[in-house]
Amino acid sequence: MSTVNPEPGVRARVLAIGHACLDLVTVLDERPGVDAKHEAIDHWLGGGGPAANAAVALRRLGHAVRLLARRGDDEAGRIVDEELGREGVEIAPHRVAGETSIAQIQCVGPARSIVWRRPPLPPLPVPTPEQARRTLRSFDLLYLDGHEGRCAQVYFEAAVSVGLPVVADLGSPRPEALAWPAGLAWSVATRRYLAAWADPASPRAAAVEALARRAQGRPVGLTLGEEGVLALVEGKRLAVPARRVRVVDTTGAGDAFHAGLADAVLQGWTGRRALEWASALGASVCRFPGGRRGLPKDRAQMVKQEQRWPARSQGPDPDRPLGETPEGGGAQRAQTM
Repeated sequence: MSTVNPEPGVRARVLAIGHACLDLVTVLDERPGVDAKHEAIDHWLGGGGPAANAAVALRRLGHAVRLLARRGDDEAGRIVDEELGREGVEIAPHRVAGETSIAQIQCVGPARSIVWRRPPLPPLPVPTPEQARRTLRSFDLLYLDGHEGRCAQVYFEAAVSVGLPVVADLGSPRPEALAWPAGLAWSVATRRYLAAWADPASPRAAAVEALARRAQGRPVGLTLGEEGVLALVEGKRLAVPARRVRVVDTTGAGDAFHAGLADAVLQGWTGRRALEWASALGASVCRFPGGRRGLPKDRAQMVKQEQRWPARSQGPDPDRPLGETPEGGGAQRAQTM
């Protein structure tokens, strides 16, 4: 942990690097047919992107957050910036000429369909290792979502070199992110990430153990949506069940989960306590469309919600194959990822 002294009322300072976009989410009672018109039950239009969603969640939990993310100079970029500004997230000035990424998400029950467009924008400037180390002196934690390749990699290496804790959203097996577990405070991944080097037919527990070897014994885990999280901490296996909430849309649930994990690191929470807190924060966003509408307004509200939402009766089965999805296509009553 760095020796930063945050301003009064701020728990810690976080630098987040990754993706920001504009999301349009619609909730439907059935999938529209070809050339059909269908009225939505609910909708949400607002900022999205893994790092941006996590930045908002961490800010609402009381941390000061600076976000490095690409945005265009179009209307979508303006909406993204204005929303982050209202949330109190400090936005680095990397809005450039071009179009901002957008995503359209349709939710029918527990199922989602996502269509996105990510126009080419110049990548984030890549600092020298010394520049990255100087920047990180002002922060208590580095948060990455796997986007922004080389820039994120330089900051990751700088953080490891100075002993700054790093939390990353290991959702997709991007080349740089595959080597990060050895330097992360926690390595909690999706099946898609683990499938890059683990046999989908192998038991989940074996895949988690393989991840632990890559993480050199640091805490690791596998997120399994409605089932919960399967983890390995100091050689002890943990099966943490998901929280039971009414699921409307899972957009941003994984982003909130990893933000909760980063918050747990900053608070010194380990093992089951860290995973329970992260799972509760992940579940919070599933109750409404979009990745931010369901987030708690502050830490006090999150504490109350965590106490109110029960956990499922049991956690994930460690012996099921890594690539096997829940029966019925993943119908969800609780969610962590």
